[in-house]
Amino acid sequence: MKKQFKQSLFLISVFALGILSSQAAFSGQLITPDIITINDSSGSNHIYAQRKLPNLCFGSINVHSRKGTYNIIAFKEYDYSASLFVENSSIKNVRVRAGIVDGKVFYDKMFAYISEGAPKRIEFTCILPVGTHTIYIEIDPENTIDELDEKDNRITRTFIANLFINAL
Repeated sequence: MKKQFKQSLFLISVFALGILSSQAAFSGQLITPDIITINDSSGSNHIYAQRKLPNLCFGSINVHSRKGTYNIIAFKEYDYSASLFVENSSIKNVRVRAGIVDGKVFYDKMFAYISEGAPKRIEFTCILPVGTHTIYIEIDPENTIDELDEKDNRITRTFIANLFINAL
């Protein structure tokens, strides 16, 4: 869908990108979220600008245990964490969800604002029954944020929970 615009707050963005060197009357169209056409007062100059899309991504999922990362005892509560990173621009209203694949969601939070380059630590607790379980953490699970790379929004890690841990 194309959106028409006239001089407005968009002018500030255009100057910030260095597209226009002096203030002049202009109009244009938002062709896609990435491409903007701008016409000067004579209507002859078409300038295309690419908006910097954010990229949301995670570090690895970690489990915190006195016995080590891979020693998970079934029916015991463990703390899990991961770091969320935002690249290219700060972003508002980011939902993060975590749970067991094909199972219970045990973390669902909306962050009002995350600054570019400032990692946001995601922490949650979980009790796993006996067996093999894959835990996931997902950013923007409803895919409401236009991003540079949608493929790095979800990470998983598989844990094996036993009734006891063998000391080797």
